[in-house]
Amino acid sequence: MVAMKKILYIIFIASCILSCSLEKESAPAAAPEALRFTAAYTSRTAFSQDLSAISWENGDRVGIYATKGADAIGINYPYSITGIDGATGELSAVSSSCQYGSVESAGATFCAYYPFAGTAGEGNRFVVPVQLPASQEQAAAGDVSHLSDYMILMAGPVSLTGGSAAVNLPFRNMLAVAAIDIKASAANSRNISSVVLKASAPLAFARGNMLLDPGDAAPFTINDASDSVVLNLETPFRLSTEGSRVYFTLTPGSHAAGSIKLKLLTDNGYAAEVAIPEGVNFESNGVYSKTLSVDPASFKKVQEGGEVYIWKPVTAASSVKAGECILAYHYDYGGTVKDFVLPGTAADKNPLPVVLTSLGWSFDDNDNITSEPDELYVWKLTAVDGGWNITHGDNILCGCDQAQGLAISTDGSGAYSSTKTYSSVWSFTDKENFGMQLGLPGTITTRRAMPYYDSASMTQFEWRLAKSDTGGYVLYYKTLVDE
Repeated sequence: MVAMKKILYIIFIASCILSCSLEKESAPAAAPEALRFTAAYTSRTAFSQDLSAISWENGDRVGIYATKGADAIGINYPYSITGIDGATGELSAVSSSCQYGSVESAGATFCAYYPFAGTAGEGNRFVVPVQLPASQEQAAAGDVSHLSDYMILMAGPVSLTGGSAAVNLPFRNMLAVAAIDIKASAANSRNISSVVLKASAPLAFARGNMLLDPGDAAPFTINDASDSVVLNLETPFRLSTEGSRVYFTLTPGSHAAGSIKLKLLTDNGYAAEVAIPEGVNFESNGVYSKTLSVDPASFKKVQEGGEVYIWKPVTAASSVKAGECILAYHYDYGGTVKDFVLPGTAADKNPLPVVLTSLGWSFDDNDNITSEPDELYVWKLTAVDGGWNITHGDNILCGCDQAQGLAISTDGSGAYSSTKTYSSVWSFTDKENFGMQLGLPGTITTRRAMPYYDSASMTQFEWRLAKSDTGGYVLYYKTLVDE
């Protein structure tokens, strides 16, 4: 059961001292003639199973208003949850100076709200101050505990009739929840740290008022509205084809087709955006559910000052330089012509190539990559004595002098043979009619790293050390457009 957290606790304590002479909170006042209240939670059939568990917690405070005809007999009396039975909580007055008696309350009409705000015993009899932050926090993908932090609940009007000494207040959520499942259209290694929902109409507000008995009118009067809500993930989630769920708390309202967009921000400064194509209606006390697919190739680096980067190809050994690059190989052998890239996934031997065109990256007329490649395919070249180290995070590209001796590991070793020593120092050379080659330096000169295919025994390409030249390397380097 997700607990509803305390909001404006300090404001409440300070104001109650001045206006209602609050008694010790550990012992709520209870006079013999006190009117009893219970707080129920209205059933929400539209909510998914995990959200339906939200309920009360002991100590939660609500504000209760009462009128009798044209007169107000109580304004913003704070009551606290002191006992819970399922989705219903028993309410007790926090102060004997601000509580309703059963005799004088006969025939009165009650309205209530959560979370308590303002000053006990003071305020406007018709409205209460509320806010919905435009910056929200979620612990991790799929977690719902944060939703209680942003709820605004209202109950009533309920009349006390028939000599009853108890009033049941059925609360409902006045805001909307959006449950968005985010899926990747292809494998990638993006870590999403923030998700932004953007619209052309208000989604949140820094200041506002809620009508306690709105009738046919809109329940909120909004000031300092925001047309976007940022959801920050305490634990970033990996963008995957299986999907991850995030939850927003939003102002109810209708939005035109295509006017709402979801923006994903990674933990290393990349962003991608996807639109909700159809019209959207966020309803109070309900959940809007949507699944959105994101193309990993659409991520672009968020640059200050509007800088734009492309990835330029290098096909000659003399042009190889230190820095980040993509290891691509143009394969042209045995009637098969394809371009492959090497992902940085750990592999004891024979890492698998990926067909370049399957990644959906964009190219311009000069063969530059204009979309931001997935970081899974970005390697780092570092100059060392005798050649280059090629790394991806903690992984090192390494190989020995045998055909199946190519590996990607954290310690520069592989699984071809326990008697073989792997090298992590590589050299680039040019070969006429084939292009740039990648090999191990020193005495290992007969084999080169390349995608290898044996139609007699294999059904897929593997990256090996082979003797037959089948093409040449293309290294794509990240470059400012104005360079």
